[in-house]
Amino acid sequence: MTACGCNRQTDELERQCPLCKEKSKNINFMAVKPVVKQDLQRFVQKDNYYICRNTNCDVVFFNEEENIVFLTRDIDMSADFSEVSKNNKHKCQKGCGGCSQKKGG
Repeated sequence: MTACGCNRQTDELERQCPLCKEKSKNINFMAVKPVVKQDLQRFVQKDNYYICRNTNCDVVFFNEEENIVFLTRDIDMSADFSEVSKNNKHKCQKGCGGCSQKKGG
């Protein structure tokens, strides 16, 4: 448990990309689903995802728990990327900054 009392561990905020091994940041699955091609959206689980920011890597999003990887070819380039580009994490009101707790939760 973190200092704020939530269950989110700070080590959940970053993972190594399975391909390039660079640090990747946590992203909510709800930001992943709308930009993945429609025929692959069924594979997006309600779980932690990470976004690889290495522009030379083919991995865009990955989920270690279910071993799910979305590559550049899996992304719908006509999608609205505003949810991915903005800071879409719900900040913990207690201040840890890494919680995914919704406001009021």
